[in-house]
Amino acid sequence: RISGGNGSAVSGGAAVPRFVLEAADARHVGLVQVTGYTDSENVTVDVVNNLYATTATNLWSEGAWSDYRGYPRAVTLHDQRLIFAGSPSEPQKIWGSVIGDFRNFELGTFDDAGFAFQLAATEANPILWLVSKEGILAGTQGEVWSLSADGTITPSNVNVNLQSALGSEPIQVLRTESAILLVERGGTKIREFVFDFATQSYQSPVVTQLIEHLLRSGIRAMARTANPEQTIWVVTNDGLLLSCSYRREEEVIAWAQHPTSGTVESVSTNYGAAADEVWIVVDRYGTRRVERLDVEHWERIEVDTSYHLDAAKVTTGDGLTVITGLDHLEGQLVAVHADGADLASRVVVAGQITLTDPADLVVVGLPFTSTLQPWPIFMQLADGSSQGRLQKVNKVTLFLHRSGFVQYADSPSGPFFDLGLRLADDIEGPFSLKTGYFEVPQEASFRWETETIFQTSSSLPLTILAVIYQMGIYGE
Repeated sequence: RISGGNGSAVSGGAAVPRFVLEAADARHVGLVQVTGYTDSENVTVDVVNNLYATTATNLWSEGAWSDYRGYPRAVTLHDQRLIFAGSPSEPQKIWGSVIGDFRNFELGTFDDAGFAFQLAATEANPILWLVSKEGILAGTQGEVWSLSADGTITPSNVNVNLQSALGSEPIQVLRTESAILLVERGGTKIREFVFDFATQSYQSPVVTQLIEHLLRSGIRAMARTANPEQTIWVVTNDGLLLSCSYRREEEVIAWAQHPTSGTVESVSTNYGAAADEVWIVVDRYGTRRVERLDVEHWERIEVDTSYHLDAAKVTTGDGLTVITGLDHLEGQLVAVHADGADLASRVVVAGQITLTDPADLVVVGLPFTSTLQPWPIFMQLADGSSQGRLQKVNKVTLFLHRSGFVQYADSPSGPFFDLGLRLADDIEGPFSLKTGYFEVPQEASFRWETETIFQTSSSLPLTILAVIYQMGIYGE
């Protein structure tokens, strides 16, 4: 490699040119592909890159990856380099490409050359994932390591440090604005991995404390959407689909379960025009299907045509009475939403159903039950906590937004009653969605904690913005 400059001025005003010659590599490196084997000292090869000579040599080495040596399992991009790690033959090695040349991994001493680093770990756990975050983070079953530098990582200035002794599962981590989310070894917890400037170290708090009972089978897939709301999507080994409204800057981590007929096997996300798209693989009645959550939900949420059904088929037209194209729901008892109202359930026969009255917009799909049970209310009183004292709820008020149907009960085991949102002005025809405050009747009995629960199985939306209690605390 040759570098040059103007040099320094000499008498007479002329500059003396100056050049520096550096040897990037003292060896001439060629590349061949072995096509035949005679014995341990003689093989037949095809020349891929020119060799210095064809005479016998003992200065040779295999490529890092091959069908025999295996291929890396982890990959990321960082500072214009393609980064690989975790091959079967070298499970703790990390390779970086030449800057700006993703196909070239030639090693060298210059700053833009390729590099290869070996973790100095005490346990021989393979690298499971890589992520670019300030530097490069590499996760194994037992640890999390960081590769960093004062500036761009080069072959001569990289710092490799152990950041955590908590291992993870072979599931690609998720990047958020301020942290990454990883599945802890064992597959039953998700942790944030975030740099704490106060301690100048990485911290890894658990974000799944309140849903540990849903994660006992383990986590098999994880994805993230950011538009219109940042949401984490998780699929468990027993087929549950979970979501988490994740707003770390507002200290909001709110989990929800999405029950459906069948078992969910995987989840993935993609950008969409109206909102980020969520795709799932779900096994329904012995048939594996690829389905997408309705992205138009976010556009319909403020209009009267909002509906919620699984594996649904939407049909529009004038005076529809026979709804076809329901082969994927053959033999199933389906819910029917027609022109803004719930109709009686029907069984799909020969891929279709028949309506009693014609409709212009019909949605046919599988119903599901949405449930909300607020966290028990405990408060600090002048003489101590209300926990452990009898409580009597005198009044409960719901603040609803464009909702159609809701049932309530005093406890999860108690009978459910309709709240009665349908008023005299919409007894017949399409239902008018309701917004406002609605009082929930109470029997006002003494209990150790609040257990009010709300649910809906309707295709109409239910959005609860607030649950307001009026209650008394008794005892010492």
